[in-house]
Amino acid sequence: MKKLLISLVILLLASPALATTATFQNGIDSYTGEIDCFLDSDVPNTHRAIDGLQIRSYATPVIFFDLTSIPTTATVSSAVLTIKVQEVSNCTSETVQAIKIEDPDSSGVPSMSATETLGVGDQYANWLYKNDTNNTDWSSAESNDFTDVDDNAVEGSVSIAGCPGSYAFKDLTITNMVQDWVTTPAANAGMFFNCASSCGVNILGRFAETATDAPKLVIEYTDEGGGETTSRVILINE
Repeated sequence: MKKLLISLVILLLASPALATTATFQNGIDSYTGEIDCFLDSDVPNTHRAIDGLQIRSYATPVIFFDLTSIPTTATVSSAVLTIKVQEVSNCTSETVQAIKIEDPDSSGVPSMSATETLGVGDQYANWLYKNDTNNTDWSSAESNDFTDVDDNAVEGSVSIAGCPGSYAFKDLTITNMVQDWVTTPAANAGMFFNCASSCGVNILGRFAETATDAPKLVIEYTDEGGGETTSRVILINE
């Protein structure tokens, strides 16, 4: 009886990357990573954590989502932010824009408390500082005024057609912004909102009476896995 020694090289390929859909909204699957407030130049040393976030020429909401559950190697194919419009002032049509907050001094996320109660917050981000406990400017390279953080192009926008737009859900596509945050989590300082022209819009924040009215971010992504090569020796009797 002869014995044949056969060496087989087997290439184990990674299975094709499957698309994953992740939904980020406070209260969904125990998620608590969305934080928001609005900043007001008329009261520059405080921020307001209330159910209705104002978008005005003198006020802007700031919204942050913790996305660290997504692998940094992921490729984001779609990211859609859903906001609920609470009010449109004067029944005028508006175009609401989402813009990524720059973090040129790498001092991190605006200091907004996830546990604060409804009302005016103290010792958190305000119009002048993204952290007023240590007077950290929004942009250390520029003046300490929130209006100086809009160095990036508009990431997403949506039209709101006057009063009929009130109490309606609106979607903004912010895929490029979210890809940046996923790839470099330290760069995620959140986003702020303004209007393309005149402004008089309120959107619901995390303190909305109905949890599903709060800001929601739905992300579709894939994450490629690596393959490996193995050798196997087989002994055959003849």
